[in-house]
Amino acid sequence: MGRFRYEFSNLCGSAHRGANLIFSPDGKILYSAVGGRITTFDLVAAKSKTLPFECRSDISALALSPDGKFLLVVDLERRTILFNLLIGVTVQRFTVQNSVATGALAFSPCGRYFAIGTGRTLELWKVPSSSLPEFAVFERLCSMTHHRDSILVINWSPDSRYVVTGSRDLTSKVFYVRSLLAGSKVDGVSRIFPLTIFGHKDHVVFAKFIGNRTAHGLLTATRDGTAYCWSFRENERLAQEREKGWQEDKGNFAMQNTEDSVLFDDEEEEEEEEEEEE
Repeated sequence: MGRFRYEFSNLCGSAHRGANLIFSPDGKILYSAVGGRITTFDLVAAKSKTLPFECRSDISALALSPDGKFLLVVDLERRTILFNLLIGVTVQRFTVQNSVATGALAFSPCGRYFAIGTGRTLELWKVPSSSLPEFAVFERLCSMTHHRDSILVINWSPDSRYVVTGSRDLTSKVFYVRSLLAGSKVDGVSRIFPLTIFGHKDHVVFAKFIGNRTAHGLLTATRDGTAYCWSFRENERLAQEREKGWQEDKGNFAMQNTEDSVLFDDEEEEEEEEEEEE
């Protein structure tokens, strides 16, 4: 009977089908979706193996925690799996409300949260502190619907303070995480509004913060191949609005010219123009 003792190590047949590819933090391992399974490729040892779990349908998106401990997977039927790579155990399974685009899933750099775009909605979840399934509790911290169409991409700032989304509605939105966690509401309705970036002429398929941990810029790209570079021009009053959550009627918006694209405060600009006229 000893000759029949073998372990499933690779998946033969189906090729990669559309989900994103991700590298381990050290860059030595590549994770690839093959149908409803995940295959890992050791780029140093030139070996591959398939992880011991399977989704019911083809995988649409996957994300890896910054420490390389957790792998988060979503399939086409919206079923989500959190897998512990260190001990080879499925920590938790749950189902999200809407379909998830390939790029609409990301862990925060601090490793404490992950953001997921389900249709038009941005959801922020807390990563379980326990690696054991019986003690792992998933907690959805907030759910925000501000886009008019599906979210295609999600990314975090290096300091985990901001989340940026890109959508089919031709806009990108910047959320301040502290405001999301505070859960500011009026009569049960959330009054936290993101900073909306207009000016795109096609679906926003890429959005990423650039710069260091204290000074942020933003790079976005659309389906037609156009890239936009946005820089933050933050004054004192805009910083105060950020602390309590951007409001829809405060006039913070983005514009683009031939030299640069800048996020700025509309009311502050008007005050400067009045001073110049005087």
